[in-house]
Amino acid sequence: MSETIASSTTSGYRDFLEEAFIHPIRTAVVVDDEYPTLDVLLGDSGNVPAHLGASAVERENREKLLRIVKLCRSQKPTPWLVDVHNGATPSPEGEGLAAAHFDHTDLLILDYHLEVNDDSKRSIEILRRLAGNPHFNLVAVYTRARESSGDIQKTIREIALSLSSPRRFLAPSETGAAPLDDLFEAWESLDNGVFERLLDALDEGAFLKVFGRDSTEWNGCEEIRELAPFAELLKSRPAHIKLNADQAFGYLVEKKQLRLAKKMSKSPLGPVDLGVQESTNWVRTNSLFVTVISKDEPPENIPKMLLAALEAWAPKPQRLIVSKMRAELSERGGTVESDAMRNQYLQSAWLDDLIVPDEAQRRTNVRQNVARQWESLGGVVWPGVYEFSERLADFLVRDDPAGTKWRLIPRGTPALEALVYQHFNRYICSKAVEGNHLMTGHILRADSEYWLCLTPACDLEPGQAIDKGWKALLGDWMPLKAVQLSEELDPKKVLKDATRANHVYVEIDETLKILGFGSSESTPTLRWEQFFAKNRGAISKGVPLQLGRVAVTEGELKVKFATASVVAQLRYEYALNLLQRLGTQLSRVGLDFRKYQASNK
Repeated sequence: MSETIASSTTSGYRDFLEEAFIHPIRTAVVVDDEYPTLDVLLGDSGNVPAHLGASAVERENREKLLRIVKLCRSQKPTPWLVDVHNGATPSPEGEGLAAAHFDHTDLLILDYHLEVNDDSKRSIEILRRLAGNPHFNLVAVYTRARESSGDIQKTIREIALSLSSPRRFLAPSETGAAPLDDLFEAWESLDNGVFERLLDALDEGAFLKVFGRDSTEWNGCEEIRELAPFAELLKSRPAHIKLNADQAFGYLVEKKQLRLAKKMSKSPLGPVDLGVQESTNWVRTNSLFVTVISKDEPPENIPKMLLAALEAWAPKPQRLIVSKMRAELSERGGTVESDAMRNQYLQSAWLDDLIVPDEAQRRTNVRQNVARQWESLGGVVWPGVYEFSERLADFLVRDDPAGTKWRLIPRGTPALEALVYQHFNRYICSKAVEGNHLMTGHILRADSEYWLCLTPACDLEPGQAIDKGWKALLGDWMPLKAVQLSEELDPKKVLKDATRANHVYVEIDETLKILGFGSSESTPTLRWEQFFAKNRGAISKGVPLQLGRVAVTEGELKVKFATASVVAQLRYEYALNLLQRLGTQLSRVGLDFRKYQASNK
């Protein structure tokens, strides 16, 4: 699903977009083979080489670069530092390496044609490099329209295609390609050239619209405006040729992908989103936002047109808040560092934690220290983020108090609306798996069963009391209690009683799952078992955890072993709630009250 909000929301959204994305810009790099670099300008004892002023074109380019530099230096609230690169390296691969120094620039102003023959290979290599790094990059492709007014739209589609990588889900139906080949051949025999006309109608713009979807089912794609000519052709297929629309469409999309494969990225760069309007365009990947601007536009218009492209993209409010966090962290993070370095006693205590001899304890201490440092950092960053978020929330309420959230995910079937609450419940009760040993709230998958670790945190520390009591007898085996969970398949029914906290919402293998305690009671009895974890419960990515539990085999108690992995984790307060519930269950007192039942006499 495209990460956008409806245009009706964006009318007053521009100020927040500017504050979240434009104001944090501190550095800009211009990459253009037509512009003189600082190295060139200083190459002749600080004097401008004579050949730079030899032609009207070169003088015009110097003037444009000077206007870009003035533009950068005049920005508010903070002027931008600016550098210039001419893209003059021996090969596209070399350009990628030379571009390393602007991998983390806040804004890149890039010419699309860095070759004499108007080739775009170098600029594409730069964009792919930026899309492949984790820093969020803003790029204004500032280029000359070489053919016509439609050339800018052609350029943005070429960029979107070059950042896309072939996707396996576009393969034909499992019925196989051979029958489809036969059906298309039969159609071709009645209408010569229809196959090529179908592929031509599925042009790059239409292909990219389909490419951004999760499936190629014709039912979900036929309303795409760019597919109108294709849809007309598809409807014209003869009735006696039993060509299923879904199969035909998937087959043709795959064939189109094969033809476009050379233009696509060999390495996956994440999902690609594209927007093309009459005066605005944009492409977005996970870490890259690109808009194409014609050089017919004066340089002074670059920030305004970049902001217009961001407005057309219309990112969700949560992305704006995260962007604001990043900006605040960059601006104020040094404050926490200075405060921490000033307290010598605290540094000494931290060092004691970091140099303990026991490796498992040392790894635990490192994680705890980092978590606390992050919390301190948050104390400095949060005020600015809170203030921004409150203003954004006030705007959204004023704009439409009833329907704002349904602009993000359109109101539809009850199942669609239920997904909103399922994902929210997942967000508040679980988080990404962390830790290097079993912790309270870890969810284990063992032999296709799910188990929730509900042993107090202090008892799960690998180095805690290992020479005492049960732990001394068990050696390398860590005792723990776990409660069995079962997957719920009727989310709407579960959501009605979500506040009873009898279910947990987690993400396992990138799929949202609802897990319960396998009972329909209002307060179900937790089914728990005693487990023993090898290597004192130490966990590491990709290495299975060995578990043991007592089981009856042929009338005798024996240890049954299983391999397990930690697949999800509850937030601590949610795990603690269930731990207390288990404690109440284990400490219950049996009473001798009797209930009255009426006699049948």
